[in-house]
Amino acid sequence: MVRLMNNKGFTLIEIAIGVIVIGLLTLPLIELYKTQIVSAKKTFNQGRFTDIRNKINEYVLVNNRYPRPSSLTAAPDDTDWGVEASLGPPPILPCVAWPTPAGVCRTASNDVYLGAVPVEELGLNEEVATDYWGNKILYAVTISKTVAYSNTVNGDVDIQGFGEVGVGLEPAEAHDFML
Repeated sequence: MVRLMNNKGFTLIEIAIGVIVIGLLTLPLIELYKTQIVSAKKTFNQGRFTDIRNKINEYVLVNNRYPRPSSLTAAPDDTDWGVEASLGPPPILPCVAWPTPAGVCRTASNDVYLGAVPVEELGLNEEVATDYWGNKILYAVTISKTVAYSNTVNGDVDIQGFGEVGVGLEPAEAHDFML
């Protein structure tokens, strides 16, 4: 006589199918979450860049020149934090390594100063100097624009940069601030 047992439970195949179904249902939600996080990071950085762009344009209108960068190596409690780099002495030296140990440097062709956003000089809060990840925002400016000149400012500030992993991005996705 064959006796049927009344099993109460799931087989391994039923459990595996259930796990697969749950995985297929949650995968789009995970991707949506990742997309939202990336969008939030871009929006955060774009807000910072807009604040900086506006203050730089105001600075130019008042001073008839762009500010020089501040030190990349200065900490918030240092006296030169967010302050425009001095022309010397000592003079701003060429960039021999990156990040520059001097905090501010100039390109070998003497065309551009590189450093951090001079938030103190621009009248911005110190947290505006950093991006979403807490890194200082790079500020580069053509040297000739840091002395008095007669150009008019009409949204002259441009944003370019690199992404979280150092891949070149479109200007709207930039994490570094360059002029």
